[in-house]
Amino acid sequence: MKTSGIIRVAWVLAALVAMLATASCGGGDGTVKGTVTQVRTAQLPPDNPANVGDPVPNAGVVVYGLERFKDVSQSDIYRKTVVVYRGSSAEDGSFSFDLAPGKYVVEIWIGSFEAGNRQVTVKSGQVTEVRYNVSLP
Repeated sequence: MKTSGIIRVAWVLAALVAMLATASCGGGDGTVKGTVTQVRTAQLPPDNPANVGDPVPNAGVVVYGLERFKDVSQSDIYRKTVVVYRGSSAEDGSFSFDLAPGKYVVEIWIGSFEAGNRQVTVKSGQVTEVRYNVSLP
């Protein structure tokens, strides 16, 4: 009787360890990393690598969740919902934060001017990179 009780306890412990290992490996947040830089010249497109200028410190970073719905044509449309993150870029223009998996809009603000926005998809355990090369007002 003692041996069967020990075996049962061992099976229960093994099942708990397997459940914990699956939960820690399969889920979790993703990371959004980005940089904000200043456009060098208006003669080149902002996404041209030769047009990337100095970092923009203290740019506002605002992230909205996105909600999916279908419009009359049954196309998937997304609309902004609540603010899920609010921060600012560091001295080197960088920012980084963790979010639950899903779709978001990342907006960059210079004072009261929206300098750029992008839709991003965050996946569990992955890093999503975004770069903003903005014209300062």
